[in-house]
Amino acid sequence: MLLLAALAALQAAPTADYLEAIERYRQGDRTVLRRPWSEERLRSELAGIKRLVRISADCAECDERSRVQAFPFEAAAMLLTARDIAERDALSEGEQAASRPAPLLDVARQTIELIPDAERRRRFERPWFLAAGMHLYQRGQWPLAQEYMDLGLRLYPSDGELLLLRASILETLSAAAAESPSPEDMNRFTARTWNEQVAQQVQVRGRLLAQAEDYYRRALAADPSLDEGRARLGRVLAQRGKREQASAELKAVIAAPGAPMRARYLAQLFLGALRESEGKLREAQAAYEAAIVLEPRGQAGYVALSHARHRAGKWARSRSRRSARPSVWPARDRIGTRGGPTPGDNRTTSRSCSRPCIARPSGEGR
Repeated sequence: MLLLAALAALQAAPTADYLEAIERYRQGDRTVLRRPWSEERLRSELAGIKRLVRISADCAECDERSRVQAFPFEAAAMLLTARDIAERDALSEGEQAASRPAPLLDVARQTIELIPDAERRRRFERPWFLAAGMHLYQRGQWPLAQEYMDLGLRLYPSDGELLLLRASILETLSAAAAESPSPEDMNRFTARTWNEQVAQQVQVRGRLLAQAEDYYRRALAADPSLDEGRARLGRVLAQRGKREQASAELKAVIAAPGAPMRARYLAQLFLGALRESEGKLREAQAAYEAAIVLEPRGQAGYVALSHARHRAGKWARSRSRRSARPSVWPARDRIGTRGGPTPGDNRTTSRSCSRPCIARPSGEGR
């Protein structure tokens, strides 16, 4: 019996090679990301960890229990997440990462679920979902990012930052729904089918914007301090034709004494775009100028101001900065978060960091 128990424990354990890679990554060695592990191998390692957890649950002081308590679940999850990032970033510019499946992220998520202590798991799991969603969102994997946000929100339905990112994904999808077909696709349309296509796009975009508004409001209800979420809510309201509500939300951010600079910068940009769409070019220019004061290195404010001056007939003043009109309405930009290193930075799994962190990206949009 003892021999059978020892054999079962041996089969349950993750391999020494896998444990060594996790420890090296936790110590800052990113070369382990290049190891040629197949999906089958990773799922086998996950199965071994699951068996070890099951065995440990049936004993009070056995060796397996102490091994589970000491297992670096967080570092293993971040190693897998970093590898997913590295693989997507390694694609050439003309390649498109497959949105599904995402085996590395799936194994990482299931690894986190095995953390035995509920409080320890909660401290890591919530920010990991945010990190994974941000990683996918910034790389254009919007449907998959949406799936991971939904998974996170099932566990943490009142988390403001998860709700904020979910709203931003919906807003991005609404912008994508409004894009014109390619010239090749245009040739397939007749006048009738083209009008039907446009009507369908308008309907889809309107539905996505309504959902984005709902999620932004839920995010703010969960965490009223999310000033950037309020600025983005103002942008969505403007796109939905709710101009007075949009103006009120944007002005609230601008006037908030504790609002972060980035949130006030975005609010001024969005307010300028709102006023420009209303034909109030003087007010639009004032808002764009205020945005430039807040973020003098950002290009969107200068280009938007140049366009507004050009429309107002101030040719000479706009010439030096004039270029194609920027769009401060589309949502494919980066939302700010409250964190440190990006997912995939091995510092997130050092012994001094017990949770994944997310970078606060710079730049006002694309």
